[in-house]
Amino acid sequence: MNRNIRKRKDGKYFIDFTYRGKRVRRVVGYSKTEAKEIMEEIRAKIRHGKYGLEKKTENIKFEDFAKEYIDSYAKVNKRSWKRDQTSLNNLIPFFKGYYLSKINADLIEKYKAKRKADTNRKGEKISETTINRELTCLKTLYNKANEWDKVNHNPTSNIKNFKENNQKQIILNSSEVQKLIDSAVDHLKPIIIIAVNTGMRRGEILKLKWKNINFIKGYIEIEDSKSGESRKVSMNSTVFETLKRMDKKQRYVFYNPKTKRNIVEIKRSFNTARKKAGLKKVRFHDLRHTAATRMCELGVPLKVVSKILGHSTIKMTERYANPTPDSMKEAVESLADVLKTRHKVDTSQILPGRDSDVNHSYLYN
Repeated sequence: MNRNIRKRKDGKYFIDFTYRGKRVRRVVGYSKTEAKEIMEEIRAKIRHGKYGLEKKTENIKFEDFAKEYIDSYAKVNKRSWKRDQTSLNNLIPFFKGYYLSKINADLIEKYKAKRKADTNRKGEKISETTINRELTCLKTLYNKANEWDKVNHNPTSNIKNFKENNQKQIILNSSEVQKLIDSAVDHLKPIIIIAVNTGMRRGEILKLKWKNINFIKGYIEIEDSKSGESRKVSMNSTVFETLKRMDKKQRYVFYNPKTKRNIVEIKRSFNTARKKAGLKKVRFHDLRHTAATRMCELGVPLKVVSKILGHSTIKMTERYANPTPDSMKEAVESLADVLKTRHKVDTSQILPGRDSDVNHSYLYN
């Protein structure tokens, strides 16, 4: 064992070294790996003459800083701050009472194990995606705590997220899209039509105002996109005619007379339409996947598809543009056309165990 790292009888590791004639001992926790990493950090600081110059930090409890993080940072800088609040609703009960400076990697690993064993209200296991969002929130929280001089270490730096089992993306064919539209209630039909013809996100569609629809120039302006930037999406004839026929008396395109605002939730009506159409496990977001994939199959450049979808990089678009079995079959069939290899092979002349005697070169002549 490293001579600067020792283990107590209770199983906890501590670092023990002398600096400028003064003995320094510090309990780390049950993780030998974390003890080694902290010791390496200290050695590096000593080499660069920075040890002992650490900024003065506050003694603040996790739950108190979590509130400060939400109010001073998340609400101000993050559109998804409510997601952080949801994550903290699970993090706070576990870490409540601990000072930020006392939370270590070992304790965080115990949190991961606990959440992995937890179930939701329906008795289902908590997904890896949900736990990873909570860990990401915790990491961001500690980054801010460091930045604001609340702590001078980050116990989340070597915490790994769980590998996620992402749900398979579903691409609908034209018949399935039509069944879904036919099965939908009246207010849902145009929402589905716009989604599969533009690739717009659900929130982008539901927040549309009539001032965002430019019938003269033929485009929809999205003011409140996920990226925080506005963009324009061209309307094809189907979307144009669908919007042209709709009532335009209200401010919002999809108006809820009860709230006098836009429609904000369509999950129930979409699931009803999906079941009626006989489509299993289809999510509204799959309509976006469908639009992206179909555009790519039609030969639309990936850069153009990326622009339409509102992605900041083409790499983000690649996960939506999925080749379907039909498109892959058409692709290899096109090779036969180009290479002129569409010949019938008389398999009756090929005897078992004699494949090596047959000259196959004529297939490419």
